[in-house]
Amino acid sequence: MKNLSLAKRDYLLLLAKQKKYIRTLENEEGKKEGEIKELKSVIIDKDSKITTLEKDKEEIEKKVVTLEMEKEELTPDALEFREFKQTKIWKGLQKYREIKKKIF
Repeated sequence: MKNLSLAKRDYLLLLAKQKKYIRTLENEEGKKEGEIKELKSVIIDKDSKITTLEKDKEEIEKKVVTLEMEKEELTPDALEFREFKQTKIWKGLQKYREIKKKIF
């Protein structure tokens, strides 16, 4: 009988260890699931940041195109102004401004 109770006790200890091992595995699995959820949320955040950055990039590219078009439109005016600056009228206007500054 003593041997039977020892065998029963050993069996119960083995069952307890197995239950503890199963609980440990379940806890580790739960932790891993939590980590997976966390990583998924990080991925979603990064995806949303990427989309916003892509939208910002598109807007900047549109602005660049617009500015280039405006530059092309202003180029003839700039050339015309450069030619005007070489005339006698412009030089006379500059002298007038210098004298005006000295007087006032």
